[in-house]
Amino acid sequence: MIKDFLKDYLAHLRLFSPNARKFLIGSFFMGLGLSVFQLLMNLYLVQLGFDEGHIGSIISASSIGTVLIAIPAAILVDRFRIKYILMFATLTSGSALITQALSTSIWNLRIMSMISGSMFTIHMIAASPFFMRNSTSAERPYLFGVNMAVSTFSGFIGSIIGGLTPIWLVETGATLLLGYRYTLVGGALTAMLSLAAYSAIKAKTTDSGQSLKPRNYMGARDWKTTLKLMIPHFLIGMGAGLVIPFLNLYFLKRFELESDDIGRIFSFGALFTAAGFLAGPAIARRVGLVKTVVISQFLSIPFFLVLAFSHNLFLSVVAFLFRGSLMNMAWPMYNNFAMEMGDEKNQASVNSALSLAWNSSWMISANIGGLMIEKSGFTAVMLATVGLYLASTTASWLLFNKYRTIGIGLYPAAPGRKNNL
Repeated sequence: MIKDFLKDYLAHLRLFSPNARKFLIGSFFMGLGLSVFQLLMNLYLVQLGFDEGHIGSIISASSIGTVLIAIPAAILVDRFRIKYILMFATLTSGSALITQALSTSIWNLRIMSMISGSMFTIHMIAASPFFMRNSTSAERPYLFGVNMAVSTFSGFIGSIIGGLTPIWLVETGATLLLGYRYTLVGGALTAMLSLAAYSAIKAKTTDSGQSLKPRNYMGARDWKTTLKLMIPHFLIGMGAGLVIPFLNLYFLKRFELESDDIGRIFSFGALFTAAGFLAGPAIARRVGLVKTVVISQFLSIPFFLVLAFSHNLFLSVVAFLFRGSLMNMAWPMYNNFAMEMGDEKNQASVNSALSLAWNSSWMISANIGGLMIEKSGFTAVMLATVGLYLASTTASWLLFNKYRTIGIGLYPAAPGRKNNL
C-alpha cells in the first residue's frame, strides 16, 4: 500500500511544470524564515515586557493589513504578471520583518506587523491562481498539497534552528533578548532568499489577467458562490485566531518550557502537518475534496479538547501534533475545491475573498484570545475554538455536500499545460 502511495505521488510530481517547481523552492525559503518568526516573536515580545493583550493586538495588526489588501491584491493578480508581484511582496515583507525584529515600540511593532501581513497575503492570494495557470487537472491537487507540505517541512527546519539559536547566542554571551532579536533578523533574511526562485520564473510577455477596470471588478464575479465559500473559512479563522498564535505561550506558561524545547515541539509539529498536507490529495481521490475537509477537521477536535484540559506534557504534545496534522490537511484541499468551483476569471477574487474571511475573523479573535488567556488561561479559549471548528465543519458539509464527488477518482493527464503568469 505504501509502495503504491509513493509510486502514485512520484508519477504526479513529475508532471509539475518548471514554473511550479520554482514556486515550491520559493515556498521553502519563505516557510523557513517565517517559521522562525512564528516560534520566537511572541517569546521576544514577552522579553520586551508585553502582556498577552498587547501581543494579541500586534498579531491582529497583521490581519488588519490582510483585510485592507485582500481585494486590491486580487486586482493586482488579475492585471499584472504574478512573478513580479511575488518579488515585490517578498522584498517588502522581508524588510518589514527585519524592522519589526529591531523595534521595541508597540506602535512600530503593530505597523510593521500590518505591512508584513499584507505582503504575505499578496503572496498567498497569488499562489492559487498561479497553480491553476501552471498545472493541469492531473497534478493540481498534489501541487496544492505539496506546496503546503514544502513550506511546512521547511518550518520543521526553521523551528529547530529558531529554538536552538537564541540559546546558543546566550551561551556565547548575548542576553536572551538579543538572542531572540538576532535570530529573528536571520529568519527575515532567510525568507527573502525566495526572491532568487521567483525571479527565475518564466513569464509571458503579455499580462495574464483579465485587465478589468477596478470599478467593474466587483460586478464581474460570482459572489453568490464566493460568499458561500467564505462562511466556513470565516468560522475557522475565528476559532484559530483565538488560540493558534498563542500555542508557543501555551507551552511556555503551562509547562514552563524554554525556546529550544518549544522549538523541538514545533519542529515535530511541522513534520506532522507536512504529512497531513501530503496525505490530503490521496485521500481526496477516494472520498472527494469536500469529505476530506469535513472528516479531517472533525477528527482534529478531540485532540484540541486534550490540549484544553491536559496538564501532562506528553499528552499535550501528542494532541498538538495530531491536531495540527488533521486540521491543516483540510487547508489546501479546501483551497483547491474553491478554485474548482469557478472559472479562471474568478480565481484571484475567490482567493482574496477567502483570505479576507479568514483574516478579518483572525483580526477580531486574536485580540479576544489574548485578553481571554490573560484573564482566565487557556482552557476556556480552547473550548470556544472547538465550538467554532464544529460550526465551520457543519457549514462546509451543509453548503457543499452536493459537490462531494469533486476530486474523486484519477485525475486524467491533460495534453497541454498553461505556463502563463
